Amino acid sequence: MAPAQEQKYISLISAGQKEIANGNHKAILTLLQDLHRVSDSPLLTENIDVENVGIHDLIASSAKIQTTLEILGNIHALGEKAIIFCVYKESQRMLQRIIRYKYQSTPKIINGDTKVLSTTRVRDIEANYSRQQAIDDFGAKPGFNVIIMSPIAAGMGLNVTAANHVIHF
Repeated sequence: MAPAQEQKYISLISAGQKEIANGNHKAILTLLQDLHRVSDSPLLTENIDVENVGIHDLIASSAKIQTTLEILGNIHALGEKAIIFCVYKESQRMLQRIIRYKYQSTPKIINGDTKVLSTTRVRDIEANYSRQQAIDDFGAKPGFNVIIMSPIAAGMGLNVTAANHVIHF
């Protein structure tokens, strides 16, 4: 972990242990969620809009992002496709932004906000895509491509056969 990320992680554990020691056993669930977020990027646990943070700062903030980009670099070199499973919407948008910058390709995001069905198809407007349309477009694009999916939304009967690689972020 980057030093700031590691420090934030350690401080969360310390604060969580104090809460639990004081009898607040519900604090463990909050602690686990906060640790997950800080592992994605410590910026996600701050009152910061990550949309306003520079790409290089986002990348530098997280060992997990850096490792994901190394993996994607290999997939890009092969001209193959990847699914990235990612729990938090903030992390999904952050990854989308970074991948757009690094590869000049904007991955679709499938999460609870993505329509299950759509009767209107308007290209390049994500809100008008259904889940199946996003998957179809992902598979139809030749060469390197990435799709970002919530494990919960993706578990609702979606079948993505075009991906050669799966990354659990």
